[in-house]
Order: sequence, then structure tokens, then C-alpha cells
Amino acid sequence: MRCFFAPLVCITLDPWKEIERLNKIILNLNKIILDQAKVIANLQSRLDRYENPKNSRNSSIPPSHDYSRPQRTKSLREPSDKKPGGQPGHEGTTLQMVENPDEMIEHIPQFCTCCGRDLSQVQAELVESRQQILIPKIEPVYIEHQSFQKTCPCGNTIIATFPEGVTPGISYGENVGSFAAYMNIRQFLPFHRLAELYRYGLNIPISVGTLVELVNRVANKALPAYELIRVRVTNSRTNGGDETGMKINGQKGWFWTLQSTLYTFIIASLNRGAQTLHEHFPKGFAFSVLIHDCWKCYFKVAAMAHQICLAHLLRELNHISECYKLKWATDFKQLLVDTIAFKKTLQQKVNNKT
Repeated sequence: MRCFFAPLVCITLDPWKEIERLNKIILNLNKIILDQAKVIANLQSRLDRYENPKNSRNSSIPPSHDYSRPQRTKSLREPSDKKPGGQPGHEGTTLQMVENPDEMIEHIPQFCTCCGRDLSQVQAELVESRQQILIPKIEPVYIEHQSFQKTCPCGNTIIATFPEGVTPGISYGENVGSFAAYMNIRQFLPFHRLAELYRYGLNIPISVGTLVELVNRVANKALPAYELIRVRVTNSRTNGGDETGMKINGQKGWFWTLQSTLYTFIIASLNRGAQTLHEHFPKGFAFSVLIHDCWKCYFKVAAMAHQICLAHLLRELNHISECYKLKWATDFKQLLVDTIAFKKTLQQKVNNKT
């Protein structure tokens, strides 16, 4: 019998290399732990926002940026002792019949529905009257302006001038443009749909380009009034500021609103920063208390004083109460609610005296 023995292999380990290898493993593990800690912190933050979300009801966040929509039952409006619906003293708007209608249509039976006898010679008696309101068919009115001339005995010839806006050939009258401006600006009707309204509703075929020109013409006439409103708003004792998103030729923009007691000034801008306010109100509001939300650009505008909107204050206090359960936030909120209610009672007394 033969025995075979495999040679023994001895592996000698370098302790310094082993320590270096273990240090690399430790560094990698530490990096993994730090990454996991960031993930845990992010998830915890999201969990906190889910349990106590900051939204448009309890902060200055606009509704479009809500993490989750607030419940409909949670409202800033406090319950009152008034019943739902119209309140006593509210004037109704019931449709009333007129005494002198523009047209009367008589419905008189001509034969008996029982025996078929002719009733055309029988005297009819009025039983009931009903009225309808109809919109008459709209047809454009074409007015021709004619200019004549006269020759004075002295030999001078005088030619009558046409009224302003009556151009050579045919043109649209002022009310055509003013109606287009009203429907486009006040009723937010796009130009293509406005052209359809003119064609099918008013029987006036008109192009989109012409409508744009007519609206711009009305806008240019309104510029002096627009500037007057800006001046009046600048010098008002109080002004409320706010902005809302909208589209300008497909780009994201904002409508800025500055509103005093009697005047409202609106700015369309692609900029939501203080630059827009500085362009239209370079000297700020030296005589005004500027009331607004917590949007930072308002604080960059000079004013006699700044005041945070009470509705936004109530939302912020809601968030503090929900998240931190602080008594001072609840007490402060109740103080604001009581103050608003007290002001309403004062206003009612003033209205009753007048």
C-alpha cells in the first residue's frame, strides 16, 4: 500500500494590510449608516407633515401647494346662531310681470273639444295671463355718414368733417369695441370664442385680429383712469395686497391686486417678486398701512406700517395649536375671533343709525 500526502501550504497574513482592509469596511459601514439616518429623518419629516400638515387653512401656503387638502368641515368661519339660507330683511329677486308688455298674443279656442261645434262667434272671456321674457333677434345697424359742402357768397367752400372714429370706407362703431372689451376683460372670454359670439350671436362677422385691435383701443382710452386709480391707491390710508397665478400668452404669470376702500388696482406681470411693486409704486405707500400675507416681497416695499392679514394669522395659529398644543396660540386666536365679531356689531349699529 502506498500513501500520498499533499504538501502543506502556509499562508502568512500581513497584520498592517488586514487593519487597512478592516478600516475601509468600517468607513463604508459608517457611510451606509449616515445615508440611512438621512432617509429616516426624511421619512419622519414626511410623517410629521402627514399627521399635522401645513396647508392653506393653517398657514400662508396657497391651496395649490397643499400636501393634502384640508377637510371641508374645518373652516376658519366660526359657527353662528343664524339659520341657513336667506336672513330676515333680505330683499328677494322674484321675477315680476310687467303692466305694459311689448306684445300680446291671445289664445282663443275656435271649436268645442267635446262636440266639435264652431265657436268663432262666441264671446271669449279672459281666464289667465302669463308672460315670457324673450331676447329679440340681434341684427347689426349700419349707419352711413355723409359729408356735404357749402359755398359761402364770399367764395369760401366749407366741407363738413366726419365725427371722430368714422374712418374712410366702413368701420366698427365704439359700442362694438366696448362690448368686446367687456366680454374679454370682465367676462374672461377668449378672443376665438368672442369671434364666435359676434358671428353667431350678434350677426357681425369679425376676425380675431380685429377684436384684439378693438380691445387694445379701449385699453388705451382707459389708461388715464388706470393711472388715476394707481394714484388714489398709493395715497389711501389702508391697502390690501395679494397675487394669484394665471397664464400670459402661455407663460406662468400673476395678477397682483392692490385694494383700498374705494379703489382696486390690478397688475398683470410675469414676475412675482418685489420688482413688480417697485415698478408701479416706486415710492411705496408712505401714507398707507399695507395689509398682506407673509409673502416676503411685500416687506420689501416701503409703507407707513405693515399688517398681516387676519385670515392668515388665524391659519398660522391653527397650525401652531395643532402641532405644538400651545395655549397662547389658542388664546390669541380666540382674541382675534372675538375682535372680528365685536367689529361686526359696531358696524351693525352704524348701519342702523344711518
